[in-house]
Amino acid sequence: SCAQTFLSDPVTTLISMGSLAPLINHSDADTLFASQHGVAARSQLREIGESEATIRWALKTGKWKAVHRGVYRLKGAPATWHQQLTAALLAAGPRAWISHRSAAALHSLVGYQPGPVELTTMHNRRELDGATVHRTHRSSPFFPTMVHGIVTAEVNLTLLNLAAVDSCEQVEEAMEDAIARRLTSVRKLDWFLSRAGGKGVAGSDVLRKLVDLRVTAADVPQSVMESRMNRLIRRAKLPPPIRQLSIRDSVGRVVARPDFAYPDQKLAIECQSYRWHFGRR
Repeated sequence: SCAQTFLSDPVTTLISMGSLAPLINHSDADTLFASQHGVAARSQLREIGESEATIRWALKTGKWKAVHRGVYRLKGAPATWHQQLTAALLAAGPRAWISHRSAAALHSLVGYQPGPVELTTMHNRRELDGATVHRTHRSSPFFPTMVHGIVTAEVNLTLLNLAAVDSCEQVEEAMEDAIARRLTSVRKLDWFLSRAGGKGVAGSDVLRKLVDLRVTAADVPQSVMESRMNRLIRRAKLPPPIRQLSIRDSVGRVVARPDFAYPDQKLAIECQSYRWHFGRR
């Protein structure tokens, strides 16, 4: 069922999930750094009992290094993309979450790779070095999720964000990938848009168009290759084919289920892609 309760204020959810809230159960600073990809905020260090003198000493001796104002990296901690995301998130404050292309890469959506640092905040703060910061003042409902210990926009919100910044074709492929991997469904996207989309919401019109085009196919998984074929069919203004048609032999056994079919023309179309026919599923 999709009947879940939205939170009007994202920070309530973030704190309830234990992320970016003052951490009081860590025994020492090293444990704190280890739990957050090698970075920690000054406020967190003070909460676990580190004094100002200790912080100044650690910075002076190089044990810790400032990566943003009030955010430090532990000496020797491997520099990773996850670390960059966490540091930016700590610098942005509690009403922030990883979003857009960074969230897509964390969710491993097709077409998006680790590298960019992109987040959304409800604060009117300055830019962060090395990061793209989106601001929102809307109390629109959303569910944050934890990916690799990082507070991240969930898949439906991520697709909405992508629809505001990327091409329709790239968003469609990411959407089809998410549906095929059961990260979301057409019904969930439709439900999400009815509550979080609408007039004035960036990306809403694009994602609504893609969802409406997909409604007739329900939740039949679709590979990126199938998505591309579907676009070619639409551009050529051909009639919609039947998806995943079961072809049976003379005794009723299913012998084939092509991706697209035109039964009257006795035409079947199968789209081959490495990910779904040869690679890891």
